[in-house]
Amino acid sequence: MPGFDAFCASHTPTEGVFAVLGSQLDTVADACAQSGGEIDKTIGDKVLVVLDHDRMGGAKAAALAALAIVARLRAHFAADGTAPSLEPVFGINCGTVLAGILGARSVRLDYTVIGDAVNLAARLATLAHTIDGSHVVLSAAVLANLPRHAVRAEKLPFKRVKGKTQEVEAWLLVDDGASG
Repeated sequence: MPGFDAFCASHTPTEGVFAVLGSQLDTVADACAQSGGEIDKTIGDKVLVVLDHDRMGGAKAAALAALAIVARLRAHFAADGTAPSLEPVFGINCGTVLAGILGARSVRLDYTVIGDAVNLAARLATLAHTIDGSHVVLSAAVLANLPRHAVRAEKLPFKRVKGKTQEVEAWLLVDDGASG
């Protein structure tokens, strides 16, 4: 979330930060339950949500579910007066991932997803922090899986992102009310 570091610096962990993160996670969990996604993990103010294309009936259904989660979370933050300076950001990508138990037995085993699709989603979220507008960045693959005219999106200039040898095509979701 843009402003999250400043928010943490000006609020106590128990009175402000923990409550905001808990509220965010509750909202994401509710949105996932309604849209068919599942939370893979949280890292600070970041939440990794997985939408299983096969279980949901295809990439189109998963892409629409991702947008529904975005809309629910953005509506929650807009209505919630506890953290008006925080706005969620989203990097949304689709693709093949490997899901399973990963880790070291002596430290921690954890169910997770890994793969290039996950890495690109994280990079798109980082990009969403740096641009004005909706703070929702879609990969070209997600946009290709959405029904025609389901959203308005503006093509961003090609960007080089960490972990990619070629520039990435990304789209900014236009905040015209259709997204939340």
